[in-house]
Amino acid sequence: MIVVGREFDDGSMSWPDLHAFIYAAPPGTAVFNVVEKGWTTTDYLLAHVIDRLDINNWQRTADAHKKPPRNPPKPFPRPADIEAERKRKQAEAVPVGHGVMATRTTVADFMRMRAEREQRWREKHGKSGEVR
Repeated sequence: MIVVGREFDDGSMSWPDLHAFIYAAPPGTAVFNVVEKGWTTTDYLLAHVIDRLDINNWQRTADAHKKPPRNPPKPFPRPADIEAERKRKQAEAVPVGHGVMATRTTVADFMRMRAEREQRWREKHGKSGEVR
């Protein structure tokens, strides 16, 4: 706010003014980057254009004419998509030490994966455990 010559505590700015300043922050400012994740209206419009071009090109493929249509193009990732993916990955992993992450799983899934690994090991090394 200081850069644009405004201060909140000098009485010249009301709460509605502060709200308007935050939600209409100029691109490139820290407030804008926090609120809009760094994307301007132009960035969103360009992402929509990319999506439409991808769909237009896909419509001319054999996959688009199959019943049902296959392999439609994925939308260009938006900031919300990237943030959701980051949170999903964080939810799947838990910290287990200094910078080490482990995948969450149930005991039943762990036991199933352990049995599969043991079976692969036995097939590779024989039932007696001797290397072939």
